[in-house]
Amino acid sequence: MAQLDRHEEIKNRIIALLKAENFPPMRASDVRFEDPLSRVPSTGIVVSPMEESEGVGTNLQDDIRYTFRVTRCIGRMQSNEGLVNKSYFRNRIRQIFHRKRIGGIECELVTIVRYADFTSIPKWRDKNLDVTSMLITVTVRETRVSE
Repeated sequence: MAQLDRHEEIKNRIIALLKAENFPPMRASDVRFEDPLSRVPSTGIVVSPMEESEGVGTNLQDDIRYTFRVTRCIGRMQSNEGLVNKSYFRNRIRQIFHRKRIGGIECELVTIVRYADFTSIPKWRDKNLDVTSMLITVTVRETRVSE
């Protein structure tokens, strides 16, 4: 499968898993695909593709890592309640994805979750947004295409 197709396949699976969950005050309709780095994120949970990188692999196959940023924004930070929701969101993302297989992806090895740094994005920081981001990396063993 071509890498672009694989990125699309993984994105769709991540979105489906997120829509099946409960992330107060979000609803399933608040989960969508867009590039949050291109503008200030709107309210919701946004999934966006990041980089692809190569892992160890074998003599005939490559381990390709597909990384996605999952960003939750609920508007302006107004109280400590946002911190509670942020912790819940981060913990739940780790429970769903970390060191697991998300299923439905051929030759999937493992999924890893990392905390993303969003404070370095001035558009977000300057607007005092209640935003948190996680990076989800899905590693897939791809058969090397012979020339």
